[in-house]
Amino acid sequence: MQEWSASSGTPIKIGAPVIQRGGRAEEDIGRVAVFLVSEDASYISGYTYWVDGGFCMDASR
Repeated sequence: MQEWSASSGTPIKIGAPVIQRGGRAEEDIGRVAVFLVSEDASYISGYTYWVDGGFCMDASR
């Protein structure tokens, strides 16, 4: 079942992860955390990263 965002009217949940494997918190979330504290992310601010294999997706992107 598709869920919709009340504020934007866009789909917020597809129903199954796009990436067809189980998540590994230490690797998947850890890599994002390491990136965000690195110099490569020094110009990034005010954004939410969903590390969930594509389970929650914003159709407007």
